[in-house]
Amino acid sequence: MENLTSGPHIDIIRRAREVAQQNLELDSAINFFKLVFEQAPNFMATLMGPDHVFRTTNEAYLKLIGPRDLLGKPVREAIPELEGQGFLEMLDEVYRSGRAVRQTGAEAFVQRSPDGPPDRVFVDFVFQPLSNAQGETVGIFVQGNDVTAQKLAEMRLREAEERFRTMAHMMPEQVWTARPDGTLDWISDQIYEFSGAEHGSLQGANWLSIVHPEDRDRTVEIWQNALETESVYQTEFRLRRADGSYTWHLVRAAPIRGEDGTLLRWV
Repeated sequence: MENLTSGPHIDIIRRAREVAQQNLELDSAINFFKLVFEQAPNFMATLMGPDHVFRTTNEAYLKLIGPRDLLGKPVREAIPELEGQGFLEMLDEVYRSGRAVRQTGAEAFVQRSPDGPPDRVFVDFVFQPLSNAQGETVGIFVQGNDVTAQKLAEMRLREAEERFRTMAHMMPEQVWTARPDGTLDWISDQIYEFSGAEHGSLQGANWLSIVHPEDRDRTVEIWQNALETESVYQTEFRLRRADGSYTWHLVRAAPIRGEDGTLLRWV
């Protein structure tokens, strides 16, 4: 009887076991990366060929554009509302040139609901070309972040600031704002008209130039204490008029905080 515990047979068995173990490890790695891809917080998709046919998408991508059947369909067919928004042309250029394209805060309109109006979204994204062994572009990897909430919050903040500044310019009082560190970043027209200073010349720490020299040290000390304690700043000091004379002013600055209590600015 032939001995199966030695010779070429044992080598074949050992090799078979090694191949089986390698396949098991490969399957585990594939399943792991598939899990990462599907559950990643960033939206991802792979598009193949010059028509950009969907090969894979993850949950974050479907959350961005709304539930729909994508796999096996070209982008132009799967997401027709992108026509005329520039993204399809960018995909064509990436595939043609083999060069990646990145954008931040790009605006798009997607039809998440068949019966509802298009939703406005903002995204940071990259279109990364995929190449074969010969260096030829065969597809595009799409990856990005939905930054809609952040962009809309920034827009609301800018609109609120613009309304505030318009109102402040119309008020008879002198108004200024400062960053959390106390640096003046905006001053109303009334202060420049009162002091005769050139517009834009009093921002930063330059506002002290129109404070009476005898009042500056005390003014800075009180302001610094308010900054350190993040408490209301209130004091009196003399400001120089355009004609060179000085008049007393009651000055007050309130700390403005965000929803989480973080100091945003002083007004």
